[in-house]
Amino acid sequence: MAKKPAAKKPAAKKAVKKAAPKKKAAPKKKAVAKKKAPVKKAAAKKATAKKAVAKKKAPVKKAAAKKATAKKAVAKKKAPVKKAAAKKTTAKKAVAKKKAPAKKAAAKKAKKSAPRRPTPSRAAAEVWGIKSCGSTRKAMKLLDGEKVSYTFKDFKIESPSKSLLRDALKGMDGYRKAFNTSGASYKDGNWKDKVDGMNKEQVIDAFLADPMLIKRPVVRGRKGIHIGFDEDAIKKVTR
Repeated sequence: MAKKPAAKKPAAKKAVKKAAPKKKAAPKKKAVAKKKAPVKKAAAKKATAKKAVAKKKAPVKKAAAKKATAKKAVAKKKAPVKKAAAKKTTAKKAVAKKKAPAKKAAAKKAKKSAPRRPTPSRAAAEVWGIKSCGSTRKAMKLLDGEKVSYTFKDFKIESPSKSLLRDALKGMDGYRKAFNTSGASYKDGNWKDKVDGMNKEQVIDAFLADPMLIKRPVVRGRKGIHIGFDEDAIKKVTR
């Protein structure tokens, strides 16, 4: 039995695609973009200006770099000279250090050999007299010239001791030489007629009672005492 032809299915209706409507740009975004445009332009101009300044500064920087390089080169050349100078200085210091003990020894030796000058507290001499006396001033001037330190003792303020007078009169063959024969005390006391008969103790007592009777100056040094001004005798007792 013959087969019946299959019945044709009705063609499916083609789906018609409708084109999606274009989205319209939000008006707010356009306005913001429009506002930002001048800012971007200003920033671009600023960047361009900076580039221009940097371009101008570039030669200056290059010149500074060259100068710095030149300085480094000079410093590099000078370095050996500085090192040599430093070595020389070190060598000099080493020599000075070696010589130092010898110098110290020489200084000590010189100090020991140098004559000691007495300090004012340990004066080498005493000069007894009065400030207005010419002979007393001559004796002090002499000691100053000889660089002999001394202390001045004024008869008007202080009387000499018995021991000093005793030593001063020692070895004298006559005591008249110890009297200030040109003074007022000698003349007023008529000592001219008394002196020859007096012994040493009587003369000492008279001098202690009135120091103006003593011939000036009385110079006591390390090697003795001298009464009256006599350059050689004063040098002898004070040297």
